[in-house]
Amino acid sequence: MKKELLDKVETFLQQAKEFYMPAADIWGSFDGLECRKSQTFESFIELIKDDPRFYLIDSSQGKQNFGLGPLVGLQKRKPSKEQIKELLIKKTDNIISALQEAYKARPDDSRSEGDLLDVMIKAKKIKENIDKAFSDENG
Repeated sequence: MKKELLDKVETFLQQAKEFYMPAADIWGSFDGLECRKSQTFESFIELIKDDPRFYLIDSSQGKQNFGLGPLVGLQKRKPSKEQIKELLIKKTDNIISALQEAYKARPDDSRSEGDLLDVMIKAKKIKENIDKAFSDENG
């Protein structure tokens, strides 16, 4: 049963768009499967931790990942530095876009305008720092 469950985790991660997924999302996708019935979420994490096919990114240092447990990835599908850069830029662009939409929909008070502009400036600075960090690394 454990091997079957771990094989399903591997297949799930091979088909995922992202390089790693919250353990709780993986766990939840197997709800009702016979191979999951004898496991708790905690024992599921331990199984993954002990299997050399996977790696965990611990999210216990605070509230990252919204309590969904660690992120799980496949050893054979680790992202390259270029892929990490692309992912970070994409996520940052999504944040900037959402902030721009929030700015357009803001209430007519000067406080929210200033706050949104400050956050947009910070997000754009983060994007610049990502570009710089990866450029410094290659140059």
